[in-house]
Amino acid sequence: LNYTGTLIVPGFSTNGVALPVGTYNAGNVPGFITGGGDLQVAGVVFSTDPQNQVVYLNGDYGQSVTLTSQVTGGTPTYQWYRNDSPISGATSSSLTLSDIGITNGGNFYVVATTGSGSVTSSVAAVTVYAVNNNVFVYDGFDYDAGGVDSSSQNGGFGWNGAWQAVDGNGVIIPGTGLVGGANVPAGFDARSARASIEVPSNAQTRAGRYFDCTPTGELAKQGFVDANGNVGANGKTIYLAFLQQPDRTSGFYELEFHRGNLSDPGRIGGIGNDAGGNNVNLRAPNGVNNRSLGAGDTGVDLYVVRIDYKAGNDDVFVYRNPTSLTEPATPTLTVSNVADMSFNGVSVAAYNGPDLKVDEIRLGATWADAIGLAVSNLLPPAQTPNGFAVSFAATPGFSYRIQRAPTVTGPWTDVSTSVAPANGYVQFEDTQAPAGGAFYRTVTP
Repeated sequence: LNYTGTLIVPGFSTNGVALPVGTYNAGNVPGFITGGGDLQVAGVVFSTDPQNQVVYLNGDYGQSVTLTSQVTGGTPTYQWYRNDSPISGATSSSLTLSDIGITNGGNFYVVATTGSGSVTSSVAAVTVYAVNNNVFVYDGFDYDAGGVDSSSQNGGFGWNGAWQAVDGNGVIIPGTGLVGGANVPAGFDARSARASIEVPSNAQTRAGRYFDCTPTGELAKQGFVDANGNVGANGKTIYLAFLQQPDRTSGFYELEFHRGNLSDPGRIGGIGNDAGGNNVNLRAPNGVNNRSLGAGDTGVDLYVVRIDYKAGNDDVFVYRNPTSLTEPATPTLTVSNVADMSFNGVSVAAYNGPDLKVDEIRLGATWADAIGLAVSNLLPPAQTPNGFAVSFAATPGFSYRIQRAPTVTGPWTDVSTSVAPANGYVQFEDTQAPAGGAFYRTVTP
């Protein structure tokens, strides 16, 4: 070995015979080390290093990962480090990270120490990818034409059962999804699906659907479900958004909030008109229907309803036709201590004149959820025998275009369109990638 300086080699051997822990030079290993310098043999060697981990969060912060290591050459003590800082109490050969959140990632390694010295493992990167939004419930009514029934109108996500005809018969109208235009934030309409639900008043119609408030649903996992099984846990804030269009401004039409029953006995509030005249109102509580949101119209309006849940009566904030990507400082209507606004479903209803269409229903934890700001977190593409594997975290139920380019500046070409599954983890293998490499990005339609 011709070397100048100090060389530390774990478990070094000559002619198949291991050298004991110590320092060696040309004097005690004649003919083997030349050129000056020392050879130091460490007493503990990592036979298994901790491995990189990737964690995808889809609103569930109960996930955990375990980093493991294994050594030979002694019985050491251990100390784990995160971003070069020691982790208190992390003194075993493995490290479990529990209840991972977006801030829990980093670079981790472990130092193993015996009486003869210390050795450091390789660095394991724990990368946490979180879906930017927590959209718990969504329906864009991407259904075939037909009346609401218990078998076919069961799309979207976050619901407990399909749409049902509560009174009369709602109708799915394909190819006529509502377009908000100047009444919605930039990009909102591009995420709108192709259809809407219509309830014709000449049939005295109400169609409804329950949220998934079961213990295994995302609403419950995130702590939004109260002890009665409704959305409304104290201290939580929820946002409900939807597009709405009546064909006339008089008569009764409403997107209704329901608790326990999707017909009149369960109605606790709503957005529409049941007060006569030409106004749009917040009904809250159920018997108060004159909280005005302004004059009615037959255009497409976007409503975002924010409810702050408290131990007593809850606070409600309503935004009519907000165009901002962030929550406006001043709501269209604010009502403090209005009533118990816990609910577990919605109904679309129309009587005495107007027909009503509703589209793009979203229930989420933030303003971004309410207006559908779907984003993705793209992992570095990995080369495979057939091309490149692309994976990313996404908002469940949203559609993403995967694009490829020969350089980072483009030109970009669509190579696939994927709808994010319930776990928010999209995987795609590009088997037509050009030789030598490629760049990838995701685009929301």
